[in-house]
Amino acid sequence: MPRSKDRKESVRADHAPIGLWPRVIWLFAAAAWVFLAASLVSFDRADPPSHVIWPAHETAANWGGPFGASTAYWLLRLIGWSVALPMFAALATLWTAARGSEIRQPIFRALGVGLITAAAAGLFAVSSPLIPAPIAGLPGGSLGMVFAETLVVRFGVLGASIWLMLLAAVGLVVGFDRLVLAAPAWVLHKLTSGAGAVRKGAGTARAALPLERRGLIARWWLSILDRLREPLVQREHDLDEEPVATDARKAKVKAKRCSAKAEIEAAEAALAEAEYAEDDEEEEWEDEEDEELEDEYDDEESEEYEDEEVLDEDEEDDEDLPGAPQVLAEDQLREKMAKLPVRFAGANRKVASEEDLLSLQTQEQLEGYRFPTLDLLEDPEEDFSQSLETMVREQAEALESALQEYRLEGEVVGIESGPVITQYDVRLAPGTKVSKLQAISTDLARALKAVNVRIVGNQAGRDTVGVEVPNPKKEKVRLKELMADRARFEKMKLPMFLGKDASGDPLIADLTKMPHMLIAGTTGSGKSVCMNTIIMSFL
Repeated sequence: MPRSKDRKESVRADHAPIGLWPRVIWLFAAAAWVFLAASLVSFDRADPPSHVIWPAHETAANWGGPFGASTAYWLLRLIGWSVALPMFAALATLWTAARGSEIRQPIFRALGVGLITAAAAGLFAVSSPLIPAPIAGLPGGSLGMVFAETLVVRFGVLGASIWLMLLAAVGLVVGFDRLVLAAPAWVLHKLTSGAGAVRKGAGTARAALPLERRGLIARWWLSILDRLREPLVQREHDLDEEPVATDARKAKVKAKRCSAKAEIEAAEAALAEAEYAEDDEEEEWEDEEDEELEDEYDDEESEEYEDEEVLDEDEEDDEDLPGAPQVLAEDQLREKMAKLPVRFAGANRKVASEEDLLSLQTQEQLEGYRFPTLDLLEDPEEDFSQSLETMVREQAEALESALQEYRLEGEVVGIESGPVITQYDVRLAPGTKVSKLQAISTDLARALKAVNVRIVGNQAGRDTVGVEVPNPKKEKVRLKELMADRARFEKMKLPMFLGKDASGDPLIADLTKMPHMLIAGTTGSGKSVCMNTIIMSFL
C-alpha cells in the first residue's frame, strides 16, 4: 500500500544514527533504571532504614543492597505505589532513545508525568483503606497523604477524587497529548473494523454526509485532529523555505523535515483510522470516491472557467455602454489632463484701494480718527495659480490612474482649485455606487501622496462626485485682496473678512446679523489668526 510505504520511509528517516557519547550515556541510564527497578521490586519492610518491622534485618535482603534498600524506602515513603508511573515513563524514554527518535518538548513531558504521579499518589491516599501500603498507612506516600488530607477536609472524598482525576487528566494532556489524541482513534478503529460488512453498504452514504451533520463527538474529534495537523504542515513548509548553507546544515534540515513529515503522516493516519477501517474492500471504495471527487472538481473548474469567460464578456459589453468611461493609456491620459480646464476662483486678483473703503469709514461718527492706510497690508501672491496648475493636473492624472487600478469605473471631468483644497469632479459610470469610491478613500490619498481626501457624494446642480485633496502648496490669503470685493460688503455694517472658501471665493460675513459667534478648532487650526483678522477688519 502506498500509504504504509510512505509511513515506513518517514519512520526510517526519523531514526537518526546515535553517536558514541549518547550511547554511553544511554547505557548508564539503562543500568540505573534496572538497578532502581530491582530495588523497588525486592523492597522489604524489614530492611533498614525502615522501622515498620522490628527487629530489622542485620543484612539488607534487597537485591540492591543497603543503597538499593534505602533508595526504594524513600521513594515509596514519598509517593507510594505511584512510583511505578515515573518508572514506566523512564522506560519509555529509554526505548525512544534506543530507537533513535527525538524526544520533543522534554520539559512538558516531565511536567505531565509529575502531575499524573501527584494525582495518583493522592488517589491512593484517598482510597487507603482498600489498598495495601508498602509502608503502613502510606499507599500514596507522604505526598499523597498531604493531598488527601487537604482536599478531603474541604471537598469530601468524592470531591477530592474528582479534583485529583482532573489533575491527572491535565497531566495526560500536557505530557502525552499525541497519545491522548491517537488512543480514541485506535479504539474507534478496533470498534469499526468488525463492522466491515455493514459499513460497506453504508460507505457511500457516509462519504456523502457532510461534517456538520455527523455526530457531536466525531465532529469535535476530527476538528482536534485537523488543528493538530495544521502546525505540522506549517512547520514542514517553513523547513522547505529555510536557506541551507553547508552540508552539515543540509543534513540537519533534512532530518527535521523528515521528522515533520513523519508527524504529519501520523496525524493523517489517526484521522484516517478515525473515519475508515483499513481493509481491502474499503480501499476500493475510497478509490471510487476519489475518482468521483476528482470528476466533481473537474466539473467545478470547468464551470468556474465558463463563468469567468461570461464575466469577461459582460465587462467588455459594459465598456461599450453609453456613458461608460474609457480605459486610457498613460500617454493618452496625460494628454487628456493637459486639455482639462482648471478653474481658479482668484485668477483675476484685485487689490483694495482707499475708495473701496469709503462706505465703511463714517467720518461723522469718527471725527478726528485717522484710519490706517492700506499700504500697511501686503499684496496677494502673484502667479500662484500658474505654479499650482501643473501640480493639480498631475494629481488629476494620478487620481484617474488610481481609479483604473482599483477597478472603479470613473473619470475626472473638472478641476476647481482653491487656496488650500483642490476639488476634482469625478463622473462615475452608470451603476457605480459612490460608496465604492468612499471605501477606497485611504488608498486614493496614498496614490495622490496626500494626508487624506474627502469624498463629496452630492453636489447641487452636478451629476459628479467631488474628491477634495489638500494642495501640496497652500496659498496665503491676504486681507488686502478680500477688501477689493466691494460688491460683497458695501451694504454690511460690520464686515468680517474671514478668508476664502474651498473654491477660492472670498468669505465675508456681517457681524451685526449674527446673534452669536463661536470660534472653535483644534490646536494650530487658526483660531488666533481668525480673531486677528476680525479685529483688522474693524480697524
